[in-house]
Amino acid sequence: MRNSHENHQIIDNPLPNQIMYELDNLFINEKFEEHCIDRAKEIAQDNNLSPDYYDYFAEYYTELCRESDEGYFFCNGKDVINDWWDQNKYLYDDQTPYITIK
Repeated sequence: MRNSHENHQIIDNPLPNQIMYELDNLFINEKFEEHCIDRAKEIAQDNNLSPDYYDYFAEYYTELCRESDEGYFFCNGKDVINDWWDQNKYLYDDQTPYITIK
């Protein structure tokens, strides 16, 4: 009679590798998003965007970066803000997204 252990092969479980791969991707995506948000806020500050709009603009900018072939979206910051505003101004009561001196 054969030992029952002789008929069994050890199967390499790919699950730990898959989990690590997914965790690595989540980490990379999180860092990418943090970088895009930080860059969007720099653009916003450099171009006198009202702080009320920082988060909305950062969301828009992050999406542009995700869709970009280069992975990041590079251009004149004021142009990006103006494009964002042109597409979204109907959502807000303000006439301009920029800081206005009263």
